[in-house]
This record gives sequence, structure tokens and C-alpha cells, in this order.
Amino acid sequence: MTFDFAQAISMRPPANTDAKIMIRSALLAGFLAISLLDGHASEAVHRMSLRLRDSDFHRYPPRTLFTPDGKLVIAYRTAKSSDESSTLQVVVADGRSGKQIAKHSYDIPSAGRTKISDNFVPSLDGHSLYYVELTGNPIVLEISPSNLEVLSESTTRPSNAASLMPRVANVTDDALAQVEARIKTQNGIDDFVILSSGRLIGMKDRAIAGSLQLFDREGNLVKTLDRPDCGFKSVQLSPSERYGAAVCTRTGTTEWTFGKTLDRNVFIIDLQTMLIAKSVSLSKMSLQTSIATNASRVWYPQPTIWDSGQMILLCVPDFSGTITIQEIIPELTHQ
Repeated sequence: MTFDFAQAISMRPPANTDAKIMIRSALLAGFLAISLLDGHASEAVHRMSLRLRDSDFHRYPPRTLFTPDGKLVIAYRTAKSSDESSTLQVVVADGRSGKQIAKHSYDIPSAGRTKISDNFVPSLDGHSLYYVELTGNPIVLEISPSNLEVLSESTTRPSNAASLMPRVANVTDDALAQVEARIKTQNGIDDFVILSSGRLIGMKDRAIAGSLQLFDREGNLVKTLDRPDCGFKSVQLSPSERYGAAVCTRTGTTEWTFGKTLDRNVFIIDLQTMLIAKSVSLSKMSLQTSIATNASRVWYPQPTIWDSGQMILLCVPDFSGTITIQEIIPELTHQ
């Protein structure tokens, strides 16, 4: 099985358009599109798109994560058949250049026409990656990030799915559960993201408004970011936990727009100040499985983030079958 990286950005101007104006406008916009072949790109690239062979993100959307040293890891079911998929592909690429470093295919339980992975996460010590599917025929695959070999495999749904997720150093599960329950009751939080320090980020989603609230490990409110125009759906943390990529969606509430996604953006949040460093528009499309009963059965473009302190890499998979990597220099934070 081959893996093909291809540049999805085209500089070809449409008919009756001055090519010089188009090229000058692109340069002024802050990026230079160049061709990519097998993942090779110039260091001058600020934005690139990677196309994955045998992928169908409309049916089998990918999961992505960054390693602490800036490698991008992509996990997705291949779609060679129109009816099912029984192969997981994992690819490691350099986060800045897009150059392929490693790839591996795994035979996993067959899935039907649509399948949404429950998670793809590193262990707290960074020695393992966990690919998790809990519906249908469950699969929990533990992979070595150094050589992509399988460390363990289970086709039995775990009794405690939370045990597969990264744990918080020096904080017991019972203590976290008590803090979460108290915050939910007092602050009306819809969901949480837990930092390795034990701090929590609470998300509120009120369709057309929302907020992010930062709590210390005892559950005391530290800072709040309010948005009057969208509700927060998810937050992905950079490996350093300095920045977060927060998806904020404005959902229709009128008779004609009720339940529809009207706008979706990812805000890059400085987690020290809880202010916005950058905003990037996302596709409004979503994928929902036929057995959807909760938020985990709905997939939308979910960004992954990495930072060096001075520079940020933002990875966004989209339904077009491409994964876009954008290099961002944090701007002055604002709300």
C-alpha cells in the first residue's frame, strides 16, 4: 500500500483573471503555495495540504496528534471498498515540511460504511499511542510511537473507557471526579479538558454563545473567555499545554435554521492568559453515524496543535480528503 502526499493548493487563476494580480494577492496574504511530492516541501512554506491515498473522510474521518518534538501522526481507516473498511493506516510526518517519516498498516475489525474513532491519544509518559474504537466491533490498539509496532491489542470493550485516556500526575480519579461534579453543578459546564497539572478547562455551549473557564486543581475559577457569537465544542491542547485549539460553533435557533451549523471557527487560545491568539475558519460540515446517541458519534473538522513557544503548527483534517498544516506566529492576544 502506498501513501501519497499531494499539494491541494492551486495557483492557477480562473478565466479572465490577471495571473499577476492573483499571485501578488497570495503573497500579500502571507503564504506561498508550492508543489509537494511525497511529502517534500521548502522550509518557506507557511501552509500546505496533504492528501491521503485510499482515504474517504466522509465515511472514515481521521484522528491526528502532534508528538512533543513536532511530528504529526495521522490515523485513519482506509476506504478501498464501498461497503466496509478493515485496515487502519498510521502515518508519521514532519510537522513543518510534511515529509513522510514512517507509515504502518494494521488489520483491525471490519467496520461498515461509516465509522468514527473514539480517540487517538498518547499515554501520559509518552511511551504509547492509543487508537480507540468502542462501538460496533471494539478495538483498542496500543502502538509504539518510535517504530509504530503494536504493543498490545484488545477487541473487548473496556469496563472503564476513561482508563485509556492520559492520566493527571499526582491526582486520583476520585478527586478529579469530585471536582468535576462540583464545577458542573456550580458553573453549568458542558464538558471538560484536564491539563496534566490538574487544572481544568470547562466548556459552555449555548448554541449562539459560550465560554471557556479555567479552573485550578481545587476547582477554583481562575480566568474566563466569553464568546457572544458561538458555543465551544472541544479543546485540543498542544503537547506543552501552552496553547489550545478551541472549536467554537454558532448553531441556528430560528425555525428555518434550527440545529444547523451556521459558522465554525477554531480559536488558538493562550492558556496562560485565556485570550485568543489567532482565529481560523473551519468547514461547517459534520459527520454523524447511524447509531449517534451522543457527541462522540458526531465528527467535525477537529484541529490538532503544536507549539515551540514562538511558533504554532495547526493541523486541520477536512472532508475533502486533505489535511492542512498551517504555521502561525501568535499575534497580540485579544478577546
